[in-house]
Amino acid sequence: MNSLSGDSTNVPSERNSELIDDEDGTASTNMDAVDGNEEATKLLKKLKTKKTRDIQTYKFNLKELEPLRKNFFVNTNPIDPDEAINFQVMNNIFINNKSITPVMNFYHMGLDAETISVITEHFRFKLPTPIQSQTIPAIMTGNDVIGIGKTGSGKTMCYLLGMLKHIKQQRPLSKGETGPMGVILSPTRELAIQIHETCCEFLKVNSMNAICCTGGSELQKQINDLKRGVEVIIATPGRFIDLLTLNNGKLLKTDRISFVTLDEADRLFDLGFEPQINQIMKTIRPDKQCVLFSATFPSKLQAFAVKILHKPVIIAVGNKQVVNENITQMAKVIDKESDKFNYLLNILGKQPEHSKTIIFCESQLQVDFMNRRLLGSGHSPIQIHAGLSSNERAQNLQKFKKDPNANILICTEVLSRGLDVPEVSLVILYNAARSFAQYVHSTGRTARGNTKGSAISLISSQEDLQAYILYKCMKQDELPDDVKAIALKFAKDLDSGKKKISAGYGGKGLDNLDKLRDETEQKAKLKLGETETTTTNETDHEDEDEEEVKDPNLDIVYNIQTDSVDKGDFNAKININDLPQDIRWIASNNATLTKIIEQTSVSVTYKGRFYPEGKEPEAGEEPKLYLLVEATREQQLFDAIDLFKSIVVSGLKKATQDRSGKFSM
Repeated sequence: MNSLSGDSTNVPSERNSELIDDEDGTASTNMDAVDGNEEATKLLKKLKTKKTRDIQTYKFNLKELEPLRKNFFVNTNPIDPDEAINFQVMNNIFINNKSITPVMNFYHMGLDAETISVITEHFRFKLPTPIQSQTIPAIMTGNDVIGIGKTGSGKTMCYLLGMLKHIKQQRPLSKGETGPMGVILSPTRELAIQIHETCCEFLKVNSMNAICCTGGSELQKQINDLKRGVEVIIATPGRFIDLLTLNNGKLLKTDRISFVTLDEADRLFDLGFEPQINQIMKTIRPDKQCVLFSATFPSKLQAFAVKILHKPVIIAVGNKQVVNENITQMAKVIDKESDKFNYLLNILGKQPEHSKTIIFCESQLQVDFMNRRLLGSGHSPIQIHAGLSSNERAQNLQKFKKDPNANILICTEVLSRGLDVPEVSLVILYNAARSFAQYVHSTGRTARGNTKGSAISLISSQEDLQAYILYKCMKQDELPDDVKAIALKFAKDLDSGKKKISAGYGGKGLDNLDKLRDETEQKAKLKLGETETTTTNETDHEDEDEEEVKDPNLDIVYNIQTDSVDKGDFNAKININDLPQDIRWIASNNATLTKIIEQTSVSVTYKGRFYPEGKEPEAGEEPKLYLLVEATREQQLFDAIDLFKSIVVSGLKKATQDRSGKFSM
């Protein structure tokens, strides 16, 4: 399948003398290390008499190679992009390919039952660690991957699970093939042994074999195991080269190797193994999948990765660069609204002529109000919100893009994701972001392509969640001290359970949000609307348009947790399961929820499932269908409920008019 060239490459030994024990410079001179086996002893002596080792150079013809199947990942339970961003920011994860979302559960990674059993029962992992959640999908989609994370973060299982799935997608080793199909290179003997022990737990339930090849270990046993065929070799670079050169390169064949891992890559380079790794890579097919894991990523390692990896997905845990690095992030704490608006005017007054600025406000009402205030201050802003028709929004956006004198756009965050105006140099979050996804999307309206831009967030001293989001997203040298102080207090309250992070902006919540809330929920129940049933019967009135439709009977459970008079967590559960079908449809359709989110800036999420009349959920089943409304202020929550009721009543009026006048609730 591949042809050998007539040349060979001389590889200098890593210590210029000792060829076997390549990790600590200690020669393996004790022949007992090979258990007294005569053949192995001769091989070792032969190797030790040479200052260099000859490696056959392969010239691969890709057309003749067996095709590889590298992209086989199926996410059985994908999360939405906002939830992915929340997870990445909360866990300080940077990834250069946003299309690869994290997977929150091992059961959703397409692993077989035996492998999951090893993970959950032998290694006692209940859920993936952050680097596992993000990196395993990246590997299983066939990408070359660079994974950067501290020791103990779970990196080993990332590449082992990815390699295992990769090998199972290829043709099994046939009789006479030695393998391997996967190679893991380690800087030290101790780490190689540790990786081998972990690897064997997974391989034995999948009827595969692995060998650990390090200096000072039994070479003859490794040779015998290799002759029987192995799927995986874990080795130090020097010993792997030993195997490549034995018997004139006929012992170890590399034509089936399609997955290569460099573990603790920074240490591999610190110990001087770059020449050996380069030569090993030249013996392996060029379309292999290669993953590199490291605790650090120095410039020398970066240069090497560029040479041997193909368009790698870079994943770093503990990296703060969640927001585009071309964006200069700023924040200002201002409590008085008058001071806040004057600060805004000061910023706008300093912008260069024809530069474009986007101002984000929390609701449609705020956009209208801001538009009037800026008009009164001599500016000519353009506004976009859901209250305008689609034609008006399109016309306003085109004017903002094309007209050099139209340099200020005011809009809500809900509409921010469709905005792509490369000329925008400044984004102002007049009402600071209340979720990580909102912040990332809003700030991302500037610094498009290779341009640079700035983002300014304005917060009050009471907006601790907003300060915490800034703390997690901004670079430390950009973060003002007063914002940091507010954020650290919030972080302390998070750790103690005193505070919680909301589910996000009109999207899915964190997996355990409801559980946490239910565990701490105050059982205070307040009812909105009258409890009696109102029935409208057919009457002798000829003009049915004059008929009054009263508020429907809405079962609303409030949960209000406050640490002060003005600040706290506010949410309400609206039971829509038991409402009549007409009301339930009006209450839950997208137009209703979009309007509530747009005008009041709350989060509205479907929860539970529908149960028909007379059926109640049993123990362990999901609750009845309800809407969870979450707000950051008490008045904001009540405004949302009032708007919800008015929309339902308006819908009922229309439904009553459209029918013969009969309607009962």
